[in-house]
Amino acid sequence: MDLTKLARWLCRIEDGYCANPYHNRSHAADVVQTMHMLLTKGGLMPGYADHLTQLAAYLAAVCHDYQHIGRTNDWLVETQDELALRYNDRSPMENHHLAGAFSLLKHPDLNFLQAMPKASYDRLRKLMIELVLGTE
Repeated sequence: MDLTKLARWLCRIEDGYCANPYHNRSHAADVVQTMHMLLTKGGLMPGYADHLTQLAAYLAAVCHDYQHIGRTNDWLVETQDELALRYNDRSPMENHHLAGAFSLLKHPDLNFLQAMPKASYDRLRKLMIELVLGTE
């Protein structure tokens, strides 16, 4: 894993958190810390969560509210917001967080997972999607 690219990606994710009263970068840091405690003190490592699962959990925690606009999914659907239309009324905010975070990986200078084997990347992505969609 390219740690320089990871640092760049993390900075871009942090910069993408809006200044909402709740869904902000401090909230993201709190969720990452909570995930760390669950993984390390909650008995999930190493028996349950292998290294790829741990990475997926941390990355999902980092980006779970990326670019959150401070509105609920119900509000987005009710007002026919562009995000609700784009994601067919299904978890529009969570899908937006994921799409934005994964889109950043399309930039060569941010793709810290570039050297990961495709099967591992596919599993990581699937796990992250499940984790973030589970936050609705």
